[in-house]
Amino acid sequence: MKQVLLKLAAIAAATAGLSTMAQAQDYPFRDITTAVVWGAGGGTDSINRMIMAEMEKHLPVSINVTNVTGGVAGSNGMVHVMN
Repeated sequence: MKQVLLKLAAIAAATAGLSTMAQAQDYPFRDITTAVVWGAGGGTDSINRMIMAEMEKHLPVSINVTNVTGGVAGSNGMVHVMN
């Protein structure tokens, strides 16, 4: 039993050592584009732009807001995001 615990402790220590050696890449590393599926100047667009402006202050990238209208229930916007 004692040997099993020692082996588990050794594995945990090795795993912890390896995880500190690998440095994570800064994220996000490229610009962000959000798609608003309602018209420009509406409530959804205004709130989205306010939230994205606050996020942009804390992120190292710029955030672009795109309005994509049309379709049923924002289907054109969903297709825009998918492509």
